[in-house]
Amino acid sequence: MKKLFLFTFLLSFGAVSAQKHANGKIFDKHPALDIVDEFTKAYTSGDTTTLKALTTEGFKMYNMMNNDPDYTGGTRRNLMGQAIWLSNNMVNLKIENRPPAYPDAMEFKDGPVYVYTYEMMTGFDKNNGFKINTPRNSTFIFDESGKKINRLLFSDNTAHFQKYSDSRETKTNGTIYKDHPVIAKVRLAFAYLETGDLDKAFEGYNEDARIYDINDPDQSFISLAAHKEKLAAFMDMYEIVYIQESGYPDVLDYEGDGKVIISWWDFMLRHKKTGKEVKFKSHNQHWLDDEGVIWREDAYYNAALMQE
Repeated sequence: MKKLFLFTFLLSFGAVSAQKHANGKIFDKHPALDIVDEFTKAYTSGDTTTLKALTTEGFKMYNMMNNDPDYTGGTRRNLMGQAIWLSNNMVNLKIENRPPAYPDAMEFKDGPVYVYTYEMMTGFDKNNGFKINTPRNSTFIFDESGKKINRLLFSDNTAHFQKYSDSRETKTNGTIYKDHPVIAKVRLAFAYLETGDLDKAFEGYNEDARIYDINDPDQSFISLAAHKEKLAAFMDMYEIVYIQESGYPDVLDYEGDGKVIISWWDFMLRHKKTGKEVKFKSHNQHWLDDEGVIWREDAYYNAALMQE
């Protein structure tokens, strides 16, 4: 039995070993790496003369994230057009190694030299300030001479570049309402808060609503129950003299993302112990779900004014 086990083990080991077969070499220093580095610098600076010198006449580039069955890639002319546009519109455009990664050159036994890069593309549009910050992985395939780039396969964040494309257009994202029935939920909340009735003030809120207070040192959301406890403790110290609407609330009815009510309020408080009066302004944002129930509130005001 022991002999059978040993024979089986050796047979398995031999089968695994037999699967290994070298098909080339990997280099972290190679003339092709220098060519790719020169290519990248020319691309980001708009140096079309160098790009033309480093690529073959039949050069093609392909975005590996494109799944259009009719996609045919881009030519050397497209490459140079991209480089010119980027150099004319981008500030501090860079394509650099993404640490700890570094490029590799691969020499296959039967085939061209490949260079693989793992980089970050960064910069910003000088016309609208949109910031490019995306990983970019590329495969450069050289011609038979190993001196010119014949193919470029790259992948990057297509959603990021779609957002960049959108930033150069004029698009609507919903409707703004000066008057709308849902505003009543916010007006009632502040009206009942002024009377001190916290249960009534939060009737329009989901019981799982989240509350964000800009003055919270943790800068995190708290539950509605915890928020009501904080308000109750606060109202033990202060009397609310009035809460007055400033200007008028707006309802932002986003396309596909529900509604947000933004509003501005003037508060006047009186400290119950000292009689000191405090006035401050508050900006609030109330987020509504599809049923018109408040599921989130953000509050922005200067709490330092209420320090004793």
